[in-house]
Amino acid sequence: MRSIRERRADSKYRTSRRNRLLLPWCLLLLCALLGLFDPTPVHAQKPGPAAWEWHTFTSDNFPLASGGVNALLEDSHSRMWVGTGDGLSLYQAGAWKTFTAEDFPLAPGGVNALLEDSQGRIWVGTGYYDNAAGSSKGSVSVYTAGAWQTFTAEDSPLAPGGVSALLEDTLSRIWVGTSEGVSVYAAGAWQTFTAEDSSLAPSEVSVLLEDSQGHIWVRTWDGISVRRYGDQPCAFLRYASPTSGQTTSLRTTSILTFTFSSPRSTLEMGFSGIDAESDPDRLLFRCQLVGYGEEEVPCASPGYYPALPPGTYTFRVRALDEDLMSSEPATATITLISTAPPTSVPTPAPTPTPRVIEVERVVPGLPREAAVPLIGSLGGLVIAIVLGVMIRSAVRRARALRRGFNPYEAGRPIFDPRRFFGREALIAHILNTIHQNDVLIHGERRIGKTSLLRQLEHRLRTMNDPDYQFIPVYVDIEGVSQAEFFHTLMEEIATVCQGAGHTLPTLRFADSAAAEYDYRDLMHDLQSLLDALQAASPRAVRLILLLDEVDVMNGYDQLVQQQFRRILMKRFARQVGIVASGVHVFREWSRQESPFRNLFVEIHLDPLEEQEARRLMTEPVNDIYDYDSEAVDLILRYSERKPWRIQRLCLEVVNRLLAEKRTRVTGQDVEDVYRHVLTEEAQSSAGQGEYPAVVPARLPVAEEKAAYQAKPEGDSSA
Repeated sequence: MRSIRERRADSKYRTSRRNRLLLPWCLLLLCALLGLFDPTPVHAQKPGPAAWEWHTFTSDNFPLASGGVNALLEDSHSRMWVGTGDGLSLYQAGAWKTFTAEDFPLAPGGVNALLEDSQGRIWVGTGYYDNAAGSSKGSVSVYTAGAWQTFTAEDSPLAPGGVSALLEDTLSRIWVGTSEGVSVYAAGAWQTFTAEDSSLAPSEVSVLLEDSQGHIWVRTWDGISVRRYGDQPCAFLRYASPTSGQTTSLRTTSILTFTFSSPRSTLEMGFSGIDAESDPDRLLFRCQLVGYGEEEVPCASPGYYPALPPGTYTFRVRALDEDLMSSEPATATITLISTAPPTSVPTPAPTPTPRVIEVERVVPGLPREAAVPLIGSLGGLVIAIVLGVMIRSAVRRARALRRGFNPYEAGRPIFDPRRFFGREALIAHILNTIHQNDVLIHGERRIGKTSLLRQLEHRLRTMNDPDYQFIPVYVDIEGVSQAEFFHTLMEEIATVCQGAGHTLPTLRFADSAAAEYDYRDLMHDLQSLLDALQAASPRAVRLILLLDEVDVMNGYDQLVQQQFRRILMKRFARQVGIVASGVHVFREWSRQESPFRNLFVEIHLDPLEEQEARRLMTEPVNDIYDYDSEAVDLILRYSERKPWRIQRLCLEVVNRLLAEKRTRVTGQDVEDVYRHVLTEEAQSSAGQGEYPAVVPARLPVAEEKAAYQAKPEGDSSA
């Protein structure tokens, strides 16, 4: 019989053997359980090839812009922007939306670059090849809160060519690379660099990059350029000058008070800037006159602000260097005080009440017996004054009718500043711009371009600028042949300078025939004259050429245009400025092949504002002839607020009054005169003395006025 010890040992052996047999099965069961409850997310597990799924979008089966895809962007709202060769598409919440130049104010051409800036705006760079011009063109569009804004080389200082790259740097400036240069946008202003005016590598820009030190790297097909930053620029206030002529330096003070005798005053603010890295001529400025306008606007010294009422204003100016880095604002506080008597507004007489007037209270210190005669005398004096004014007005009206007074001028430029109304804001803008820029004014015929140039001539000649002596020279190019062009310019310049009392040096043009005088002679004479003028003036001399009807130059040889550009845009850029005007000149000069492309600040001359048009109607005949409100509304309607047509209608209306010995213009007068003018214009256009004019049917005057008042604002259709 086995002992207890032997039985225990045998049992222990069998248990151990059973455990060894069960252990593999337990491990296998544990592995199976772990496989069923794998905590790893499904999307993190590496799938096999069969698990991939592709979704393809094409313009054939989705509303995606056609053409090859050139750019992709996911914005901060998880929206996908897709730029193609024919437009821009947006993918959001499983749906597509496509933007094209035909349906939205998006720049035309294929989309080559996309960018979301720190403000959440979407920048879209486009480009296309213009077969007619033989060059590439491009634009930049900005999408903000559902609205588009587009910049092109034709209407802004954007580098020409198709846009190929976009970048926002750490200072929130937007850099744009094109096929011909680089532009940077900040604070509402553009600055452009090309291989012609900087050391930028030529050829198309393909990559823009900002490094850790804030330098901008530009890769082109011909090399790499780096834009290194220096210190920020500085802006300085130099002087302030109101209407009274009390020019005061701002070098030592920034708080000024001016007193003037008129109800309102103009104000000139002179300023300058400096930067260690930038050419002074490439500095830009941004101005703000708090109390006059709350927005900061581009400007040039001197800033000109017309018709300011008395009050306290704060002037601020910032300088921006070539990289659009801004200076700290220079500020000045200016108080304008008028000594003119306040304009009183008559108040209606109080309704009499049945009570006894206490004369002692009306005239303190006088007894009733003395106050009553005094009040009666004052009342008689007031009545006498009113009667005197009425008699004087009646005499003036009778004299005007007897003499046939009619101040309106139809078809001729306005030379007299006292007879020029409106355009004040535009003139101020041009005067602020012309110190460092050239201006191109374009608009339809007879819209007032020549009159505007003549008013600029007067303003520049009488401008009180402590640093610049402006010499404006008006030159009418119409009818000037290519062979006589340079001689005509110099002849007009010399005539104006001599008439102003300047001593002229010996000039070649005096002994040269017009056809023999070329651009080399003009360069010689212009340099000699400017040297003589500068030697005689303590201020910097700046010659301003006011060139009218420059459309004629489009017919000149390309060589002559290049020579003119070379003379005025390089050698004499600081001493000679240009204000040119024409009809179709902007369309021609904005072409890629034009020598004058991107050299001018472009201004389109529009019809007058309504208030300006009303002044042109009423002020020349104030206190002599009166216009019914109905007549004024009809003239505004029929003239479309164009100055020459206002003058023509008013001229004919006053002639009608003179013939009938009347002094009040009615709506029926305007209606009859307008039909007469239409008939004459139709006959003139046809070139036949008795051409049967087709006069548009018009509503009766009352209905015409109602229709005009109900017309949406901005609709100028007849």
